[in-house]
Amino acid sequence: MSSIASDQVSSIYIDESGSRNSSGGFFVVGFVKVRNPGSLSREIRALRQWHKYYNEIKFSSITGENIQFYFDLVEVIAAVDIRVGGSVYDSVSGFSDDVPTWEQQARMAELLVKGNTNRGELVNVFLDLV
Repeated sequence: MSSIASDQVSSIYIDESGSRNSSGGFFVVGFVKVRNPGSLSREIRALRQWHKYYNEIKFSSITGENIQFYFDLVEVIAAVDIRVGGSVYDSVSGFSDDVPTWEQQARMAELLVKGNTNRGELVNVFLDLV
């Protein structure tokens, strides 16, 4: 039997975009899975300081003024052991009226975690407030 020290441990960060019945028509649950979150966090912090970029990192925030920060961020992410993915749902038909919305969103996140966890791997899952 293996010990925890020899098992593979990853951190999964989950976030959503959109909402039930959103005007955009989609509800997205996305994730980032990383095996060395401390190292990645330090690299991103250094990149933020270099570019003096301290806002939330999200696609809708990309402008001509901060595009180089995002290009550099992509390079940092590409250089580490990371998996990025998600699921896209119709914001109307993807939800059922007889189950609370939060419960359906939790199930969507659960499916992502299960589908992206290797046999024998331990995972820490971090969710935002919603």
